[in-house]
Amino acid sequence: MTLLTDINYYNTDLLNTESAGIEVSESGFIRVNDFPETNVPGIYALGDCNGQGAYTHSAYNDYEIVAEIIFEVQKRNVSDRITTYSELIPTMLESLKPL
Repeated sequence: MTLLTDINYYNTDLLNTESAGIEVSESGFIRVNDFPETNVPGIYALGDCNGQGAYTHSAYNDYEIVAEIIFEVQKRNVSDRITTYSELIPTMLESLKPL
């Protein structure tokens, strides 16, 4: 199973993670390891909901990591991710939205 949420509105409280035993941080992010798998084996949390990056760049990279794990191609991880501008200055990007 893979959990995905929309940018800036991760709404993890609506996923009922408690019933699956999935750990969530105090900030509302789903806790993941470096592969981005939750504490429940076989359940992955991709994108903004895991707090490991922001925007499409990170979410797509999460997908690539999980796809490689599922298809046993190779083992990349989140720590190998090349930092993009969205992780470096997310608050600045948010402030650039049209009023």
